[in-house]
Amino acid sequence: RLLAGAGGLAAGAYYAGASYAIWEARSVRHAVETELEVAKEQKATVGRQLERTRGKLQSLGEQRVALNAQLAGLRASEKEAERRLQAAQARRGDQERELSSVVQSLEAEEDLVATLQRRGQSLQQAIEVGEQGLAAADQEVAQAWGLLNPLEHPALKGQRA
Repeated sequence: RLLAGAGGLAAGAYYAGASYAIWEARSVRHAVETELEVAKEQKATVGRQLERTRGKLQSLGEQRVALNAQLAGLRASEKEAERRLQAAQARRGDQERELSSVVQSLEAEEDLVATLQRRGQSLQQAIEVGEQGLAAADQEVAQAWGLLNPLEHPALKGQRA
């Protein structure tokens, strides 16, 4: 019996050892399965993040293309605005030169008007003097005609009176 008991004990110990080994293997397997599930979930999460990131990357790439196109348009608009500004500045310069020329012409014309007014006044004075001289000459002519008329001659007039 002792032997049988020892054999039973040995068998029990073997069974307990084998059961422990099975339990430990199952624990390891469960741990590996758990880690595998966690890794699969993490991989799926990373995959979803990767897809979102690729979507964002594509969207950002499209935005970059659109912004580059807008920037090119703005640069072209800026160059056009600079050309228009330069043209406007050139026109302004032309107009300023034209205005300066007109002002100079106006000043010259004003000087000419003043000169002509002075000349006109001088001529008016000469005309007035000439008219006075003409009136005096007319009076002398009338007197001379009177001398031709014997009735109006001063020498005869004195005798008739």
